[in-house]
Formats: sequence, C-alpha cells, structure tokens
Amino acid sequence: MSILNGVDELIERWLGVAGIAKYGDSQKEPKPKYSSKTAAIDLSKNQGPLGTDSGANLLIKLLDRIHENWQQGGCMPPSSETWELGKELRLSPENTSQEVILERLIVRLLDEKWTNQVATCSGMIKDANEGRRSIDVVRDCGEKSFEFIELKFKDGSDGKHGSNNPVDAAWEILEYGLLYAHARRNGLRSESPLMNAEAIHLVVLAPAGWYMEAPDKPYQFKWLEDRINAWLRDNTFSQLVKMDFQFQRFTEGFEKIYNAAMPLPAAIQAFRQADLRDREPVYGAEKTA
Repeated sequence: MSILNGVDELIERWLGVAGIAKYGDSQKEPKPKYSSKTAAIDLSKNQGPLGTDSGANLLIKLLDRIHENWQQGGCMPPSSETWELGKELRLSPENTSQEVILERLIVRLLDEKWTNQVATCSGMIKDANEGRRSIDVVRDCGEKSFEFIELKFKDGSDGKHGSNNPVDAAWEILEYGLLYAHARRNGLRSESPLMNAEAIHLVVLAPAGWYMEAPDKPYQFKWLEDRINAWLRDNTFSQLVKMDFQFQRFTEGFEKIYNAAMPLPAAIQAFRQADLRDREPVYGAEKTA
C-alpha cells in the first residue's frame, strides 16, 4: 500500500501511454510508462495527450485518489519529519552524483531560505514502502511564498544531462504538490511554516540540454505546462493555496560560474552572489501565483 497507489496509472491513461509495449514493461521495470524517452518524444511530437482527452481536471482525480488511499490506510498522521524544513548536508566523498552534489552545494553555501530533502508523506500509511518521496530543494521566497524544485543535473560534457525526461520530472514535482494540497485540505502538520504558505511554485530545474530530445531538437512541452497551470487555477486548489508550475533551465551565466576554473574561495563567493538566480523559463511563461 502507498499513498500514491493508482496515481501513475491515472496519469498514464490521460497521457495515452497505458498498455503500450514500446513504452516499457512495467512488470519488469517498476517505472511509469511516461518515464521512457520514447513516450516523451511521442508526446512532444503530438503536443498533447496521445489518447482521447476528456477535458476533465486530472489533478482533482489524483488528489481524490490520494485521499482515498490515506483513508484506506487508516488516516494515519504524518511523521514529525514530514513537511519539516531542514538542511541535509551530508555528502560522501564516494558519491559522484552531480545532482546530489549540486543540491548539497545549494543548501550548504546559500542562506537559510534554501532547504532540501523535504519529506512529503512519511508515516501516513502504516508499513508503506514509500521509497524516496522528498522534494529536492525548497526555497522560501518570502511573503509566504515557496518554491518546490525538482532538480535534474549532470555535467553535460558528454551530451547527457541526467536521468528521466521533462514529462517524468513534471509529474514527480506535481505529485509532491498534490501531497501538499492533501495536507492543507486535511489540516496535517499545521505547525510547519509551509502550512501557512499563500503561494507554492512547482519547478523542474535542469540544464538547457536536458530539454533536448536530440541535438538541435528541443522537447515541446509548453502544452503540458499550460494544461497543468490551468488545472491548478481550479477552485479546488486555489481555495487551499495558489499554485503554479514551470519548466526552468540554467542559463549560460550559471554554467560559467559552476564550471569556471577559479580558486575555490572565489568560486564559492561567485556561487553565493548568484544565489541560483541564473535560471529562466524554458517556454517563456511567467509565474501566475
């Protein structure tokens, strides 16, 4: 049992990738079919779901499914770690993951408004194996506004930019947003500063190359960003908290700072001064909340 039981299946059906062999065998590989690059390429080319779109707000269906799962699991209260803002700084010298290294640099070198590894559903269903369901990076933007950031990063010198694809990453941060909406709807973890937020910005942040399906061929997912934002403006969500979603990419300015050959003290100072502002919308859309 998991609080997200059935959520991936609903997403697969809406996208029109459910039951299609070329998008992977879910029995052998426990990943949703929309995580495959082939699915991402087809969805990008079609610029919309591959099946029949009913026009219904999928996010409401997903939020209802999460609530049903929680009820079936006994309506357990979340652990004290859930939605708690803190800094996970530990980094093993043997850990070579570029995403993890960048995440730890963000929270170690930048100020207190940056936190990471924020748990979203720990303890809510007894004996559930939820795996890693934590937000990579959270930023306190001030005035009761926060960013939830799904970080995708790799060196890129070999033309690769980490795992997954924009569709998969979008639904991952959206699931965290839905778990947050569920917590707000049910008055869970009311003592957390996050539960007083008036705006939540859901962000997928990655190098520019990660948004390319092939050299000089960018993914086309403005339609997905627009649809998600339209759903988030529904009263079901806006009455709880204003939420929006955006694909973002690092600018050349970030690449220059992060990859510059300079003495370590100067590199640290440059990183701090930039404060992760060297990023921009992939599709030029402005935040709505």
